[in-house]
Amino acid sequence: MATITVTFGADVLNNIKLEKDCLIVGRDPEADIHLDNLMISRRHAVIYQENGVWFIKDLSGKNGVFVNGRQVNVCPLHDKDTAELGKYMLVFRQSMQELDRDRELARKNDPHKHRLAEMVNAALSENFSGRPKSETQMQETTALSTGQINSIRQEMNKRRRPHLVSTGKNPGRIYPLDKRKTLIGCAPECDIVIERGLTIGKEHAVINETGESFVLTHVSGLAGVKVNGKKIGKDKHFLNDGDRVEIGENQFQFVSGLDPVDATRRRIT
Repeated sequence: MATITVTFGADVLNNIKLEKDCLIVGRDPEADIHLDNLMISRRHAVIYQENGVWFIKDLSGKNGVFVNGRQVNVCPLHDKDTAELGKYMLVFRQSMQELDRDRELARKNDPHKHRLAEMVNAALSENFSGRPKSETQMQETTALSTGQINSIRQEMNKRRRPHLVSTGKNPGRIYPLDKRKTLIGCAPECDIVIERGLTIGKEHAVINETGESFVLTHVSGLAGVKVNGKKIGKDKHFLNDGDRVEIGENQFQFVSGLDPVDATRRRIT
C-alpha cells in the first residue's frame, strides 16, 4: 500500500497509509493529512489515485506545491518523490507489488483522463462538516512572495540534512555538515567559526563524514571537546542524533537528518 511520510525538518511527524482514493491535505483539522501552519491553506492540496496512478494537485492558489523541487499544479507521484508544502515535506512511497500493478494499469489506461472535480468534491463533502472553527483555524493563510517561499524552502532543506544547531550563542543557527571534512575553530577559514579565546584552537575540532557516520575529533586547544558533558580527549567520537557538543562556551546539538532514500528513519540511530 502506498504511504505518505510527513516530515518537518529532520523530524518525522506522521506515516499515513493511502487507504482512500482521494485525500485532502491542509490546515483544517478535518483534513486527511493535517498540516498546522499558517503557510498552509485550509484545503491546500489533494492526493488522489486514478487508473492506478497517484497524483497531487495544488488547491491553495497561494504558496503552492513543489514536487522534487519544481512547482506544480497537478503532477503524478512516483516512488520516493517528495512534495514540499510550506515548511513540510511529504515523501511518497510504494511497495514493489503496487509498483508492478501500477505499471500494468498504466499500460492499459490513460492516467490523465481523471475525474478530479468529482473526487475532490466528494472528499470535501465527506471530510469537512462545516462545524464552527476556532479563531486560529479561521485565520487567513499567510501568502508569501516567491523570494520568501524559496528562502523558507532553503532553510528547511538545511534542517533535513545533517547539521549542528547552536544551543548556546546564536541559538537556533544551523551549521550544515555538507562536506567530507568540517573544521571548527577560531580561524576565519574554518567552516564553523567560533569566538577566539586562550583555550580555543585555530582548528579546534573536525567532523569527518565516513559513509553514513559523522566522526568528531579534538584537534587542538586547551578547552577540549565535550560530548554530552564528557570530554572525548583525542579519541574519535561517532556522533549520534541529539548529541550535545561543547567547545568552551560554544554549545551545539548534532542532528543526523533524514535518510536520503527512506525518510521514515534517521540517518544515524
